Amino acid sequence: MDSMRQQLATDKKQSPPWTSRLVMKLFSAGPKTLANLQQALYLYQFFRLHVLIKYVGYFGSRGLRRLHRLLPQKLEAPTRTITLYPADTKVPVKGKVSLFTGCANRLFDQESQRASLFLLNRLGYVVSVPQEQVCCGALHQHEGQQKQAVKLAAQNIDSFARTGGEHILSIASGCSSHLKGYPSRLDGQQNDFASQLEDITSFLANASWPGAYHFAPIEGKVLVHESCLQRNVLKQSAASYELLAQIPNLQLEPLQGNEFCCGAAGSHMLNQPEQAIQLLAPKLDAAYQQQGSILVTTNIGCALHIQAGLRERGLLIEIMHPVTLLARQLRTA
Repeated sequence: MDSMRQQLATDKKQSPPWTSRLVMKLFSAGPKTLANLQQALYLYQFFRLHVLIKYVGYFGSRGLRRLHRLLPQKLEAPTRTITLYPADTKVPVKGKVSLFTGCANRLFDQESQRASLFLLNRLGYVVSVPQEQVCCGALHQHEGQQKQAVKLAAQNIDSFARTGGEHILSIASGCSSHLKGYPSRLDGQQNDFASQLEDITSFLANASWPGAYHFAPIEGKVLVHESCLQRNVLKQSAASYELLAQIPNLQLEPLQGNEFCCGAAGSHMLNQPEQAIQLLAPKLDAAYQQQGSILVTTNIGCALHIQAGLRERGLLIEIMHPVTLLARQLRTA
């Protein structure tokens, strides 16, 4: 499919909508541009400029409304970037890992990044977050922009090669599945990136927690959304359940219809919004019927798409990454 998309990318009639092209351009522009975009989005929301977007939308800019629809209700202000997070002094140091944050996660879900760092440090890991890392390139690959996808892969491989981490952990399962497919050779140089790469949900699910910490119980139901890439590419559909099973009294329940796509599918929700919303409808029906107070998913694209649908239906279901929920319940023994 990617080969065919690469051929179609040369045909102007097959060009994706401007919204999708804009997202890919911004995501691949580099760390500084991403930081500026993060600041701009925060100010856009803080000063309620969406009112202007809504006004413009009446004059036919459906693309603007699609982008606005996917924004979380409350974006966080940008924070100072740190490249190295030391392990907790209460536990023995286990080693050093590197964290791939992902461009969408950095912009729209800083809480999952903080939760990942929090949990890894308290397990005894020193965590490196290379500031030169860029978009994983999945969107570009799937839109036929092969050269740009390879360029992003090369920069990521180079950035993480200098960290000295034993593992490279990716927060978003969408990124994880694409990063796993990085070629073993770029520009003739061998690299170990793919063999070091692990999805953080699976990594933490297999971790042994030190006696200095325990998890506080939760009385309630949590629905688990299994993304297509987590199920079919990573083959780790059980990871979220295994991770959250460490929380006492928690009732975990699969979201009905997990075997079907939610409609996000990378840039599909931007390129084919009507079809994406149709695919999402059964997921929203299931979330309402199953009456969970929290829905977890490992994929940021799915999270944004489902969150927008829940909000439009007036369903008060909190959506988050599994690591975020686990971090919330961690307590000192």
